[in-house]
Amino acid sequence: MSIANEPNTAAIGWAEKRAETILAESTKAAYWKRYKHLYKAGALAGQVDNPRTRAYDRAASRFCMAQKILSAHLDDDIELVDALWADVKQIESEAQRNKKRYEDGEWTGKKQLRNGKKASIKKLPDDWRLKLCNLMTNHEHSASVRILACTGCRPIEMARGVRVYRNEDGINFHIKGAKFKADDERGQEWRILTIPLDHPIGSTIDNGEYQASSAESLTKAIARKAVKLGYESVSAYSYRHQMASDMKFSKYSKKEIANALGHISTATQEGYGNSGAGGLVKVTVVSSATPRNKVKHSRKKFRSKIR
Repeated sequence: MSIANEPNTAAIGWAEKRAETILAESTKAAYWKRYKHLYKAGALAGQVDNPRTRAYDRAASRFCMAQKILSAHLDDDIELVDALWADVKQIESEAQRNKKRYEDGEWTGKKQLRNGKKASIKKLPDDWRLKLCNLMTNHEHSASVRILACTGCRPIEMARGVRVYRNEDGINFHIKGAKFKADDERGQEWRILTIPLDHPIGSTIDNGEYQASSAESLTKAIARKAVKLGYESVSAYSYRHQMASDMKFSKYSKKEIANALGHISTATQEGYGNSGAGGLVKVTVVSSATPRNKVKHSRKKFRSKIR
């Protein structure tokens, strides 16, 4: 056998190692379905914009290519093994490019998957919310965007309706909690956020009941308009991260932040915002329930709990 016809040991070794991974049958079927879709479309795993999809595509492609390499090796189809290995190396190269983009500050890859909006607001100017509100002045979601900017409420809560009214305390926003479930004590049933009467954005909202046509249409509208301002990663949830950032910067307690975001536990607010991306804010909150403190388990108790 000539050197040219020798099997690709690197490809086979890689495929054998991948084959050792234990996966549920449903996951394998889903991986094959996704891989066949990519193959038919002539697409390379790792090239889509969405980090979650990008990671899933890579996992599916690697699994399926490993199986095909082993099958081709059993059939002594060295040419196919080499071709598949070339595709694997191309996917790995794309993954390395994504890693470099993350290291260069473009926030792509695995960490963006976990905390994309939380991290991305660090790059936004201090007045990004005001600029976006001004751009959407005549938009059907104009009032909804302004309420999001003042409260950091969830887009689904905006779709359920928010009541705005003024009194001597300031501008009040009555929000119906989207996560509330009486049977398992999830989320706040309702909360009222109050901001100063001279708030630059809140002062432009008239008293009344406001309701977005849908959370999805609101989210899409914000993302599209944000791109026009050069804000590539802004979404409806960016407002929640910004509100949390502002409150952390302004030294509000964990309970106060959890209350403002509609959380029933102080643990949840830890995943939102960071003080380094915040500014001064003045807000008071009254809610249906007081957020619980984060429960801390000792290592010994935790181990016994998961056994």
